[in-house]
Amino acid sequence: FRVFTLSMFFLAANTYITRFYYAKANSVVPVIFSLISVFAINLGVIYLMIDSHGASAIAYGTVISAAANFVMLAIYARVKWKL
Repeated sequence: FRVFTLSMFFLAANTYITRFYYAKANSVVPVIFSLISVFAINLGVIYLMIDSHGASAIAYGTVISAAANFVMLAIYARVKWKL
């Protein structure tokens, strides 16, 4: 549970930054980045860590994928709109 609480910031930040994309009429990019985060990063981390960490691997996967999603959204916004 302690590991999972680390993802709370990134999940909230993703909600905030996604609304920024929607305000800019660009709803496709957040969906693509979310799909990458869930299916590539989250499942990859879980698969790699499940043997060594057990059920905690799910929490680590959530933290890492949420952070990666936030970083991808933030970098893309800075590059596209020069923020």
